[in-house]
Amino acid sequence: MVPPGFATPEEVARRRQLHPFFVEPATPEAERQLEIASLRAELAWILSTECPAVFARIAALLEGCLAQLQDASATSNRNEPLRGESQDGALRFALTLGPRDLQALQVQLSLAKWNRGQPWKASLAGGRRASLVLPQLLTLHNKLGQAMAALSDGHATLPAAQAVLDQLLLQIPDALGSVVKPPNQGQGGLQPSARAKLLTEQMSPEPPAPELLIDLTLWASPARLLLSAYLLRAEGAAAEELAALETRHASVPLPALDRTFEQLERAVELCRGLRAKLQTLQEMSELEMGEMGPHALRAKEDRDPAAPGPELAQSG
Repeated sequence: MVPPGFATPEEVARRRQLHPFFVEPATPEAERQLEIASLRAELAWILSTECPAVFARIAALLEGCLAQLQDASATSNRNEPLRGESQDGALRFALTLGPRDLQALQVQLSLAKWNRGQPWKASLAGGRRASLVLPQLLTLHNKLGQAMAALSDGHATLPAAQAVLDQLLLQIPDALGSVVKPPNQGQGGLQPSARAKLLTEQMSPEPPAPELLIDLTLWASPARLLLSAYLLRAEGAAAEELAALETRHASVPLPALDRTFEQLERAVELCRGLRAKLQTLQEMSELEMGEMGPHALRAKEDRDPAAPGPELAQSG
């Protein structure tokens, strides 16, 4: 028996005589199997060809970022430190960076109504052995290292490739977030970070009263190191809260890191594009091979024309 809507064998033969290039219509089941085979072939191609190419590109971007972090620290040395000063010249500094730490810092602060108008000059304690880890640089290195480790995992199957992408989209944005949103950016503007007190305590000699905090943060767009001086005073009934009486900020550009941030953003774009493609193929495959896919429902109706459609079945 020929299903409704399909040509009889005689009609097919007649159409072949009239049209030499006539192709017999496929049955719904054959069409479904053809689409499943096509999806499997496309997924196999993406896993064997496109995924390795994209992951190799991401690995090259991350390796370049790690190299640029080394270059950024190499631009400063004890003979030619990085230097900066505030707009009014009240705050001046010179510093030396390591790959993850601050290795030398000299600060001079001159305020008319503080320290009797005398400049305060201090250096990072420890001399040539001085070292103070900068959390933002440490986070950048750690997150990039974890992303590189994720790329070393296998990605020959769809779940494995998706797991790698999930890790990359966790670690790389975290690395960017450490500098795109610095820890001392509050609703009311710049505020001392949690590391400011530790950095200030490492300065020699210690700053005179009232309380002074020195802070150092890494910023992006454009990449730069920002040194801040916060002159604080006690407020509130118990005089336990500190408010900024005066602030000064000075920065030094880090052009080597601008390229790093651009490459990290590009790596995130590649990850998102590949993940979206894999997710689409997975959903299409599940739809085609699932028992409630559209082809499965259509085939069921062809086998039993009297069977109710999905809407009638649900209403019943």
